[in-house]
Amino acid sequence: AFRQQLLERWGTCAVTGCANLALVRASHIKPWADCDASEARDPANGLLLSAGLDAAFDAGLITFAPDGALVVSPWLSQRDALATGIPLEGRLREAAAESARYMEYHRHYVFREAA
Repeated sequence: AFRQQLLERWGTCAVTGCANLALVRASHIKPWADCDASEARDPANGLLLSAGLDAAFDAGLITFAPDGALVVSPWLSQRDALATGIPLEGRLREAAAESARYMEYHRHYVFREAA
């Protein structure tokens, strides 16, 4: 149900526009393991991301600024970002206000800043 809601909201990857549904993932912004039941089902807590972006987002190697701009962790090399299809100048098509609290959580608790 969560994936279906994100497909209806985004339609394609929220960053790249990839439309092949075999290559996009329903990604929780605030990790599922950290969510209560309502947060885990809330479509505002989700992004539809291509597989490489999803893996990097889940690992805290990328996040998104309040304006939707992609922020890359120093733990992700430019070479690896490009090899996995992560556009270094990417951004969300829309930085939704209803997702702001989840994205703030991701930036604060998931994103890997410099050690």
